[in-house]
Amino acid sequence: IGIIILLILANTLPATNLEIENINLNNLNKKISTSGTIIKINNYPNFQILTITKDSFSIDIILDQKTNLRKDQIINVAGKLEKYKNSLQIRAEVIRLESEH
Repeated sequence: IGIIILLILANTLPATNLEIENINLNNLNKKISTSGTIIKINNYPNFQILTITKDSFSIDIILDQKTNLRKDQIINVAGKLEKYKNSLQIRAEVIRLESEH
């Protein structure tokens, strides 16, 4: 029963809001949120990777579907921090457009 409650809490707790420069391995597999300007978009058959930047720091955002987002848009993203090939990335659960550049 305790494990079930922990799983429910892990999926309902709010994401910790961090600046890109403060995202590190201490947050691995945890829900986090951050914001930045889209500088690169890579489209693949079943997913999309956005690279966002803020104050000279950047991180990749993994999306399970393609979006209509464009370069130079400022977004806020919440999702789970993962590690892939020694790089940290966020598997997006929620993306909000903050503004257009």
